[in-house]
Amino acid sequence: MSLQRKYFQAVLKDEIKALREQFVESKLLFWAFLVSVAAVITYLDPFPDRHIYFASSFPGSAWHTFAEQGADYLKNLKFETEIIKTDGALENIERIESSTDKANTGLSFGLVLNDEQRSNVWSLGSIAYHPFWIYYHKDKVHNPSNLRDLAKYKVGLGPPRSGSFLISRILFNQYGISIDDNPNFISDGFMANEARFLKGELDVYIVATAAGDPQIKRLLTQQDITLFDFKDADGFNKKFDSLFSLNMSRGSIQTYPAIPSKDITLLGTTTSLVVKQDLHPDAQLALLVAYKNILRDSNDLFFAKRNEFPSYMDPLIPLSPVAAKFYDYGPPNTLRYLPFWVAGFVDRAGVFFVTLFAIFYPLSKLRIQLRLMRFTVKMQPFYEELLKIQNEVVDSSLTKEDLMAILARLDRIDRTAIRSGVPIGKETDYFEFLSTINTVRKSIMSRLN
Repeated sequence: MSLQRKYFQAVLKDEIKALREQFVESKLLFWAFLVSVAAVITYLDPFPDRHIYFASSFPGSAWHTFAEQGADYLKNLKFETEIIKTDGALENIERIESSTDKANTGLSFGLVLNDEQRSNVWSLGSIAYHPFWIYYHKDKVHNPSNLRDLAKYKVGLGPPRSGSFLISRILFNQYGISIDDNPNFISDGFMANEARFLKGELDVYIVATAAGDPQIKRLLTQQDITLFDFKDADGFNKKFDSLFSLNMSRGSIQTYPAIPSKDITLLGTTTSLVVKQDLHPDAQLALLVAYKNILRDSNDLFFAKRNEFPSYMDPLIPLSPVAAKFYDYGPPNTLRYLPFWVAGFVDRAGVFFVTLFAIFYPLSKLRIQLRLMRFTVKMQPFYEELLKIQNEVVDSSLTKEDLMAILARLDRIDRTAIRSGVPIGKETDYFEFLSTINTVRKSIMSRLN
């Protein structure tokens, strides 16, 4: 084993020496190599900003809870997180797409955005169903069959920049009802409108939130309040890609007495996790991994199936390339064996490793060994000189001084070849070269004698 180790060390030493000489002689190749390495490192950006500024909603809301869950998980991956209180879906996007706002992550609905806003952000996919909960006082509102029936009453909506308000505008518009400047529609903070609704100052209250929001059970357990059965939900599902018909089963909130007292159809959308388009790929991957694990372990899925989220269910917001790869191939396998930051870099650099392998593996089959090739190249001029000398020696007109000069040339070739060094594997060629020099020298000496 010691002989094998020594042989390997000698080969490696010769290869490194040959590589160093090649770089010295080919300065263009050397600089091209350095520039390539620098370009790859710059492109892959292995040192991302570790700050996640999460635009959510008001404290106590489902979105604020989602943000808190994500922040707690990301802290384990060495991210620094901050949750930003907002008025909801539209403000979140406005802050994320702004070049001067620090928000780089948030929650929103594709349906409330215009084309320009959608094109300025990336979606990492949906993380939950988000039904539109339409409550009404059953002693005031009698058997409404559609939203047009509800528009006759006092309807409480969320803030003008919230998803609840903006999607309500779209839904009522489908029935020919404009909620803008309509005295029957009152826009205010969610908690303020809930209080008005419970006091009877509002007949109808509409809020878009996840099923886990404490407000849902709080309102449904009120004796005089019931939930609107959205019988047109399937039609909206066919018309809008980002709307879904959701079934709320009898007794799913409370078994006895059963709440709701019958199966109810709700209309809903999904909450999209949205990021700045320049958010580092590793930060995007961290968010996807975080919510994949949070939602998989959640005990409060309600409308969703386990492992259904995150997934790309709202096509209105363009999907991030990082998320597309995540959904196509799953989390990187490197996460199982390496720290997160190393795993993310290795995963992104994988394509470069594959490219290098595709280039150098076929070349390795050609058995190109730099140390041996360079020795052959260096010896070639010496052989050419020997051939030249051999041709001169056969000339019978050479004088004694000419022959002595040729001997001096042979000695110079011999010394230069020795100084060049002989790599492992070329010893036989070197001694054959020396033998050739001696043969020519003997030929000259015979002429001198």
